[in-house]
Formats: sequence, structure tokens, C-alpha cells
Amino acid sequence: MADEKLCPQCGGRLPADAPQGLCPQCLMKLGLPTGPDGTAAGAASNVQTSDTPPAGFVAPEPAELAKHFPQLDILEILGQGGMGAVYKARQRQLDRVVALKILPPGIGKGPAFAERFTREAKALAKLNHPGIVTLYEFGQADGLFFFLMEFVDGVNLRHLLEAGRLSPREALAIVPQICDALQYAHDQGIVHRDIKPENILLDRQGRVKVADFGLAKLVGTEGEPSAAGVGVAGSAVLTEAGKVMGTPQYMAPEQRQHPTEVDHRADIYSLGVVFYQMLTGELPGKPIEPPSRKVQVDVRLDEVVLRALEKEPERRYQQVSEVKTMVESISSSSSPVTGTLPSPARPAPTRGRLRAALIVGVLVWLFVTGTVTLITWIRPESWKVVAVISCTPNSWSGRPVSEHFKFIASTIELMRSDVILGRVIDRLKLDERWGKRSNGGLKLTKAQTTVLLRRRLDVRSEGGTLIQVGVYGKRPEEPEEAMEIANTIGEELRAFRIEQHDSAADVLEMTLRFTAPEILLGIAAGFVLGLLAGGLVLLRGFLRRGSQASPVKTAVETIAMNAPSESGEPAAPSAGPGG
Repeated sequence: MADEKLCPQCGGRLPADAPQGLCPQCLMKLGLPTGPDGTAAGAASNVQTSDTPPAGFVAPEPAELAKHFPQLDILEILGQGGMGAVYKARQRQLDRVVALKILPPGIGKGPAFAERFTREAKALAKLNHPGIVTLYEFGQADGLFFFLMEFVDGVNLRHLLEAGRLSPREALAIVPQICDALQYAHDQGIVHRDIKPENILLDRQGRVKVADFGLAKLVGTEGEPSAAGVGVAGSAVLTEAGKVMGTPQYMAPEQRQHPTEVDHRADIYSLGVVFYQMLTGELPGKPIEPPSRKVQVDVRLDEVVLRALEKEPERRYQQVSEVKTMVESISSSSSPVTGTLPSPARPAPTRGRLRAALIVGVLVWLFVTGTVTLITWIRPESWKVVAVISCTPNSWSGRPVSEHFKFIASTIELMRSDVILGRVIDRLKLDERWGKRSNGGLKLTKAQTTVLLRRRLDVRSEGGTLIQVGVYGKRPEEPEEAMEIANTIGEELRAFRIEQHDSAADVLEMTLRFTAPEILLGIAAGFVLGLLAGGLVLLRGFLRRGSQASPVKTAVETIAMNAPSESGEPAAPSAGPGG
């Protein structure tokens, strides 16, 4: 009894092989956080959580760690977990911000771990996907195993969940991105084995990056075939020998019971847990209630989540891409915030906005087209005053027909000549009148006035000895001015013929004719203007849609700008395997 050793913590009897001089119970309490019931989390079934810091491990300060990495500027520590600590650093030569992950010094003793570490790093190096955190470098520095990887400026999904339950729209935007990353890894023969909110990062643009493939299992890439004909890499799992690594709340049942036999369907189960938590704000219970019974979401999401959470792998989705297909189908065909099965004809929110913009654009086009056409119809902008003048020469009888045509042609030329038009301009003072209207109040020259007047005249023969003089007018002028010009031309022609001792010319009648509205022109103008107006409305709708920030991006930006959490972890962490 004198040689009996007692635990310094609880006073209990110590086994002969007790590590660090503590009994197993006290060692477990020291190394593992306790759960709500007071038991150590992860103690059951020999499960060590990946969030559990190794006993006695204290992450070194940045200044202390910088001695081992002279090529880096260690900026700050981002977090500490069951697989080590993660730091934010800068590569001096590349001027690039990176995440440095170190493993606890005591965990890397012996050649077996070095082999597992190398295999884990090679597994990470195989993953080259925009949705997976990129590994830049790995190795040892003064006995410290490390990973140098991509730094993700943003938050992890846990921060979003702690900030408040995600909306269904945000959840449906995140899940397909996770599926893409996992499907790529599965296609490379790599299983994540620790999908949880901490390992799902979102940058400031709302883009998903899956981190921590440090627990990956290589399937069929090397090693001897097993009894079932499946190649298993080395000792089959790249974890600590004899221990089930992962997070119990997110583990598939087979990962707890048979950790050496899990495949990619374990990731599908874990994704189902994460999806359930994003929709409801809580973890699945026993029994698992459909999400639509807890919150208002599309009931079709129940089938997706519950199938992913099937206990038997054979009853789950067999590929994570199937989950993505189902989620995108539901997202594109209905609003995810309804608790009842929507009508198939109900448009998706995005399509509804586009359809509304299209309808408004068409209505604007119809309105502008109709308005321009109506204005063209009811408000003629021009008119024509027609004066019919009889002009019979002396001794007309007995002359040949050719002489008649010559006489009419010469009379028309006379009416359009500078002689007659000059008299009309002087008599009506058109140079002053038109100068005030269109030349800033300055008097026009007679040549300018004559050109303008001649453009408004339409002089033609009306048969026999009759000549039609047409004078066009348009707003802002009044028709009386055109009538005055036509009458004055007739009078000046009469006076000129009398001066030439010829027979007088008489104005027989004068009529005011409003020109027929150019309906086709109005319709064409309205069509073009309406098309432009409707197009601008549509363009504005598209631009507004494009400028609307993603709800995930907005949430990430909000949380990333906040102060660090109470736990002391920064608000914009990077993540790496096991961090």
C-alpha cells in the first residue's frame, strides 16, 4: 500500500500506466470540454472531437512562433482546435496573406504520425477547386508539423448561425456550393469526414470554401485491396490509430461504429445535419422532426434533409451532386419560405422579378406608342393654303396647244421668280417677321427670305388657264399667314401682268387644307420611342437585380465587420485542417 500512487487532482488510485500522473477521469476532464450533462464531450465510444485541444497544448504567441518561420510575418492567431492552432501570416517574398496551421508538438512523435501527416498533406494537395481551401505548402519546422494554406477573409458558417438563424434563401444559396466542393473531393477519392459549420468558410462575397480535409480518407488510391475488393490507403484511416476523429453531433452513425469503413456517404449525412441546422437553427433530435414542422420552409426540403439523414448509407443520396440537384430544383421552382406545397405554376422569385420588368417594359412601350400616334392624329402640325388663280393671255383663241403649255410654264416660273416673291416679301415684310421668329430678332436678308418662301410654295397647273398656288405652313405659325402669302402672290401677279399690258390674273378661290396626319409615321415614331423607353425599364430592372447583394454576402459582411466574439476568436478567420 505504501507504493500505491494517488491522483493529485481527485485523490483516486492511479493505474500503473497512468499518463502525466493523472487518473483517466481527470485526464479526460482536463483534455476534453464537458457537455451539458457534465460528461466529457466525445468520451463515449472512444470519440475524440476535432474541436478538442490536446491536453496541455498552449498555442505559442505569434512572436514566439516567428522564430521557426523566418520566411513569414506572423500577424495574429486566428484560433485553436483539436488539431492545432491557426495563424494569419504574410509570405514576404510573394507579399501574400496566408493561413499557417501548426500541429501540437506532442502529437507528432514517432514515424507513424509523420507518415500519416505526409499522406494527409498529399490528400490536400490533390484538391484544386475554387470551393476548397488551397494548400500551398507543408512540412516540419524545428519539429513542428505545419500547413501553409489559403487565407479566407470572411467568417465560418458557425458565426452566421450564432448571429441568428439563416433564412431559407441564404441556406439554399450555401448548400449547392458545399455540394460542388464535396463532389469534387469525392471524385478524387477523398472523404472529408468532418463536415460541420466551423469547416465551412464564407468570404466577403458570400462564396463558400470548405476547409479541414485533414481527416480525409483516401479510397482506392493506394494500399492493398480489402476483402470487399476496395483499396484502402495504408492503415485505412488517416487519423490517430484506434480513435474516431470527428465531431459527434455531425457524424454519420457508421462513422461512430465502424470508423475504418466509412465512405463518401458519411459526408452526405454530415451535410444533412448542417443543412437541418441552417434551416431550423438547431441540431436534429431523436426522432428527427421535419424542418417544416419547426420553421416555415418549403415542405419539399423535408424530403431532401431527411433522406440525407438516413441512418443506413444505402438509403441516403448516393452522390452529393444529387443533393445539389434537388436543392436547386426547389430553389428555382418556388419560394423556399412557404410551408405548403406551392402550385407548379407559381414563378420563382427571380423569374417573377424579370417577368414584372418585362411586363412594365411592354406597358411603357404600348403607352408611348399610343400617345405619339394619338398626338399625330389629333394635332396636325402643318397645313396648306391653296389659291386657284385664273390667268388667260390676250388673243388666246387660235393658238396651238404647245403655246398654251409654254404660257402656263412661263407664268409658273414668273410666280416663283425673285420679281414676284421680292414684291411679296417687301409688301408683307416677311424678312422682319421671320427674322424675329427664327433669327433671334435679327432681320433676314432678302435672299434668305426668298429661299425660305420658295421652299414653302407649291405652284402647279390645274388644267386650262388655272394655276394652283399652294403655301405650306406649320406651327408656331398661324394659317392666316399662309393665306395672306397666297393672296398677295395672286395680287402681285395681277399687278405685274397689268404693267406688261396683258390680261389680269384673278384669284378665283382660296382654301385652307390641313395636311393629312402621318399616321404610319406616328406609329413608327411611337414604336421606336416606346421600344427605347421599355428597353430602359428592362435594363434598369436587370441592373437592379445585378446590384442586389447576395443575402449570404450581406450577412458575411455584417459579421466580418463586427468586433471579435466573446471567445476571443477573430471575426474574420481563416481555417485549415483541424483548426
